Amino acid sequence: MAYGATLTQDEDPRQSRKERGAFFTPPVIADFLCTASIRSKDDKVLEPACGEASFLFSAARRFIELGASIDEAGSNLCGCELHKATADAALRRLQAQKIRPTMLIGDFFSVDSRSLPIKFDAVVGNPPFIRYQAFAGPARTRARERAFAMGVRLDALASSWAPFLVHATSFLKVGGRVGMVLPAELLSTNYAAPVRKYLLDSFSSIELILFEKPVFPEVTEEVVLLVADGFQRGRSGSIRLVQLADIDKLGRVENSTVEVHDYMKWPGGTAASDATELLSKAASHLLVPLSAYGSIHLGAVSGANKFFAITTAQAQEWGIPREELLSLCPPGSRHLRNLRLTQRDYEQLLLQGKQALLLYPNDEPSGAVRRYLNWGEDNGINLAYKCRTRKPWWRIPGVRVCDLFFTYMNGIGPNLCANDAGLVFLNSVHGLFVHPELREVARELLPLACLSSVTLLSAELTGRSYGGGILKLEPCEASNLLVASPKLLLTNREDFLGVRDEVEVLLGRGNRDGATMLVDDLILPMMGFAESERTQMHRLLVELRDRRANRGRQTHGKRDTANAI
Repeated sequence: MAYGATLTQDEDPRQSRKERGAFFTPPVIADFLCTASIRSKDDKVLEPACGEASFLFSAARRFIELGASIDEAGSNLCGCELHKATADAALRRLQAQKIRPTMLIGDFFSVDSRSLPIKFDAVVGNPPFIRYQAFAGPARTRARERAFAMGVRLDALASSWAPFLVHATSFLKVGGRVGMVLPAELLSTNYAAPVRKYLLDSFSSIELILFEKPVFPEVTEEVVLLVADGFQRGRSGSIRLVQLADIDKLGRVENSTVEVHDYMKWPGGTAASDATELLSKAASHLLVPLSAYGSIHLGAVSGANKFFAITTAQAQEWGIPREELLSLCPPGSRHLRNLRLTQRDYEQLLLQGKQALLLYPNDEPSGAVRRYLNWGEDNGINLAYKCRTRKPWWRIPGVRVCDLFFTYMNGIGPNLCANDAGLVFLNSVHGLFVHPELREVARELLPLACLSSVTLLSAELTGRSYGGGILKLEPCEASNLLVASPKLLLTNREDFLGVRDEVEVLLGRGNRDGATMLVDDLILPMMGFAESERTQMHRLLVELRDRRANRGRQTHGKRDTANAI
């Protein structure tokens, strides 16, 4: 069967597809998942977000391979699609090949599985992926209700694919199968933990296939393939991970398999699995989550950094008095790649013309500030989304001074930097607010200890990989980052202080890897890691970083900023 014409850009522009989370699946993946999920020519198959019908075509081919006629193949298929123009185009393509499936047009979350006369042997497809920020309103409410009806309670951070997958299983017969493309967020995000548990509890066997190279050139999101069998026929209790170089290896020689049993986090491949096992060897009194020190919070959201974060020259030009300005950690994080940001460092940032002053007017702004605000209104600053939703529009909420800055999105991994200058911060960094009794040791030694391979390896397992090889940790993920315990730091305080100056020199020269090696020589023996385990840790860190960097280069054609140990 040949593929027919697809929608043009005018009929279905990229932005429209992005807003509804629609990215169409390569035929090789659709063929693979349909072959794995369809076992008989009499199976009934549902594709709940059919798009341009890649899976329906693949399912029809699979039925014909199993001996079905073209009419039988069509009668066994049912699709659902939210976007009418896409559904109409899919039907035209299918009917041109004499394939006549049932097609439901509308929101899949509005379809109650109990309203259909049949249950399905297999559900296949590529669910829409819409992040929680854009997945809101009645659609989100319906989605969470559908998941809850299946016993899965999802939190407010869940993206659209999570309730979609759970709801899709409600259409299965006992013993049914799922073959789906899912974002790699399934493996490790906290919000996906209930989905992981549900899969382990609901299917008798689960296989996940991961790829080193990007699957969808349009998006930077990493994906996995889920093949689950035996719905409600016993609890699998474990999953099988298969790691492949790219989609061309599908269906060929299996490579790098591993069994995983814990639903709290599924590692992203064999290197990640080995790293998880290695980190688990550290005693709990030596390695703790970052949340043991305090809480991680987002920085303040100005809504217009170029207006609110200003330079010394701008303040002088407008005559803005110092009492209506706060000392600000400038937007960005490149200046935070050291152990501490001192008052002297801050003064240098001011001299360099950085946006290190935050406009924070008095309740009754001075004449100079009022002129600046009027200029902002003339240029539409007050109409920016965050500005127009607050009163007064120029009062930024949530402005605070944290104990340590946490850089959460770059290619080299996270960095903790003590806020010795007492600066407020915006949302280009997170802030760590330390428990009072741990404040001194955290500010003095924690940034140093967090340069260790233990913490950097934990970050690779905890964070999310984005375009250009970027690693990102949201506050909840940063809170779970494994770091040296307060007890370890306090017991060995003098040893850490003995290397701090040398580490700062290395960081000042941009030699972050050298700093890590120096810290490792000190801290890893304290944690009980043998020399062979330390070597393994370095190897795994390089492997995980390289994998992330390679995905970034393949997606964007840019050189990654992560270094090798």
